Amino acid sequence: MDKVSCKLTIFEGPDGGGKSTAAQAYARATGAKYVHFASLPRVSKSLGRMYVEAMLPALLGYQDVVFDRCWLSEMPYGVAFREGKDRLNNASRRVLERLAMRCGAVVVKCQPAWETVKANYLSRKHIEMLDNEHQLKTVYDLYAEQTTDLPMLDYDYTKADLFGDAKLALLIDGLRMRQHPVDLD
Repeated sequence: MDKVSCKLTIFEGPDGGGKSTAAQAYARATGAKYVHFASLPRVSKSLGRMYVEAMLPALLGYQDVVFDRCWLSEMPYGVAFREGKDRLNNASRRVLERLAMRCGAVVVKCQPAWETVKANYLSRKHIEMLDNEHQLKTVYDLYAEQTTDLPMLDYDYTKADLFGDAKLALLIDGLRMRQHPVDLD
């Protein structure tokens, strides 16, 4: 049988949405490589390349990868945090989505109720990227209307703990597209 790419799972959502906790737990439970993308304020021209390089273990069929944020966060955070500056263009985003599709990528959108996100943010404001609640609300609202061609699962950690009995993994794998063959010749 031909070697196929491994799985890519992307956890997205606003600061305080439970994304990092969920992504780390999912990576541990599945044995995937965990990759966290912070605010990366000094990265601009090489941003697309950075995402591709982080996907390589999955693209080449070596190891499943879990992203804690990805290019999907660029738009909401750019509007709220970088005076609207878009560090990726639409062509780069399309290429990244197509590469992610080769890995059967699924986006897990972590977006509990606004009051929960706000309370979490306020309790950890000193370590978060955003400067204030207004920026957070902007990001929260933009995530609510965000679209992608990748399959997306809405996840609210306050409604159910899906890690104990692997329900989240089953839900994610149920949405996953077929991974592509890896041709290394």
